[in-house]
This record gives sequence, structure tokens and C-alpha cells, in this order.
Amino acid sequence: MLHQAALIALLFAACTQAQSSPMAGVPQPREVDVGGFHDAMRAQRGHPVIVNFWATWCGPCIEEFPDVVKGAQKWRSRGVRFVSISADDPKDIAKVRKTLERFGAPFDAVLIANANAGPAIIEDVDADWSGALPTTFLYDANGARKERRVGAIDAALLAKWLEPLLR
Repeated sequence: MLHQAALIALLFAACTQAQSSPMAGVPQPREVDVGGFHDAMRAQRGHPVIVNFWATWCGPCIEEFPDVVKGAQKWRSRGVRFVSISADDPKDIAKVRKTLERFGAPFDAVLIANANAGPAIIEDVDADWSGALPTTFLYDANGARKERRVGAIDAALLAKWLEPLLR
């Protein structure tokens, strides 16, 4: 009887660990409006911030995702924060979560614009931006936007953007 209880406990622990390990270091996506976007950005103040707009249904976004994740892994130790904003429908939060888990995305925040907030966030971030995906912005530690890239980014571009800010 004791062996059976111990075995059940071990199996339960193994299953729980296996289910939770892909999300280790991966934040829970949360739905936001413009105010929530501002709150997430304020929480990063004092650090350079990379803000990456993407979607699970965007092929170029998924192609660049490994580079964004590697960038977060490399640059976070130097104080850079990474905010991911999905253009997916908030009803598809499970898809977003699954993509984050698949890539082991160690971002500081993962946001999904609610149905009414998408255009307002785009306008707020950059009135000249069409909302094309993927798009990545760099903000300095004071929250001033320094760079914008419409299209995929890679490790070389992140280094070009971040090295001068971190000197």
C-alpha cells in the first residue's frame, strides 16, 4: 500500500513537472488595451526595451521568432527588456501561449491587444507605422523610441541597436 502511494506521488510529480517545464521562464500572455500597454512599458523603465509585434499566423514573424528569443536570452543579462505584443485575436491566447512555449520565449511581458485596442496601440507607438508584421522597436532606458524595423530582425541588428545604448 505504501509503495503504491509513493508511486502515485512520483508519477503525479513527474507529470506536473513535465507539464510546467516548457513554460519555465515564459510569461503568461495577457490581454491589454492602450492603458495596459502603457503600464507594461512603464514597468520596463530604467532599461532599454525591445518591443516586438508579431502574430502566430504571420509566417515572417514565426521565422524571426528564434532570433528574437536568442536576443532575449543574450541581452537580458545586460539589462535589456523584451516585450512581445501579439496581434492575434485574444480568443486565440492558447495559440500564443503554445508558440511561446515551443520557442521557450523568456520575455519580460507578453501582451495581446484586445479587439478594440490594436489600431490605438499602433497609432500610439508610431503614427507612421501601418501595423505591418513583424515590426520591432527599440526604446532607451528613459522610454524614448530610438529605432524601428518593419520586417524581420536578427542577431546582428539587435547588436547594432543595443551596443551603443549599453556602453
